[in-house]
Amino acid sequence: MEKGWIVLDLDGTVVDGFQPIYLPVVDYLHTLQKSGWKMLFLTGRTFSSAQKSLITLSFPYFLGVQNGADIVEMPLQKAFEPCYLDSEILSHADRAYQGEPENYLVYAGFAKGDFCYYRPESFSLSYRNYCQKLQNFCSQPWQIVQSSQELLGMQFSLLKCLGPEKTVRAVAEKLSLFSDLEITVIRDTGFDPRFFLALVTNHEATKGKALRRILKKTGWKEGERIIVAGDDFNDLSMLREADIKIVVETAPPEILAEADIVAQPPSKMGMIRALAAAVGGTEGDRNE
Repeated sequence: MEKGWIVLDLDGTVVDGFQPIYLPVVDYLHTLQKSGWKMLFLTGRTFSSAQKSLITLSFPYFLGVQNGADIVEMPLQKAFEPCYLDSEILSHADRAYQGEPENYLVYAGFAKGDFCYYRPESFSLSYRNYCQKLQNFCSQPWQIVQSSQELLGMQFSLLKCLGPEKTVRAVAEKLSLFSDLEITVIRDTGFDPRFFLALVTNHEATKGKALRRILKKTGWKEGERIIVAGDDFNDLSMLREADIKIVVETAPPEILAEADIVAQPPSKMGMIRALAAAVGGTEGDRNE
């Protein structure tokens, strides 16, 4: 009997950094999956990067990457209903960065090879080093471009705006004038929380809307519960789709305010106890 959906963010929720999910957590998720729960992971990462943390999973699941711009059925690696950006966004981003330090990255998307276009000379040394760390977790080499004009007519899954917090927030504010965009400012808890990012996607590419697309695609049934776990601002839209909301205790106060259940961080494998409480088990209590 299908009981519903368990929907999990990755970074800061079920994994620390880019290591695989801890095996006791994997075993517990597998137990839930065998008992009738369907699994969906929703992350801001690329597909290849997310796979490094999900490599120990041996059961079927869905994976939404780059905040839902791509949704992939696993282990078939079958993609459906991508929500991409048009290249006209690049000229807007160029204008938004005028007078600001650093620059942005353009992610091609799962169907196009899961790589990134970037201009190394537009970044300071510290951000070039940061970009190199990011590149190490991609399945394909990044492609260097001299100008955004080289990418006209193409579509992309995500624009990642980099820079000091003041720059990232200023760029995000300028781009927020365009109603067809979804923009979320977060810390990069996966690589280095000193770095701020503005994640820019198609307005349909949010974690909440990706969850709705999955439910429509798979035929959600009346009575199936939705349990969602997250820890940052880009998780807010999917948390608000949930019947039961799990938030990690390290989350910003605005996200913690949404919680039905507060979980310990991945280092303490807090998701086991939190999910046990959510599904009605005896291993945890709400708001412990």
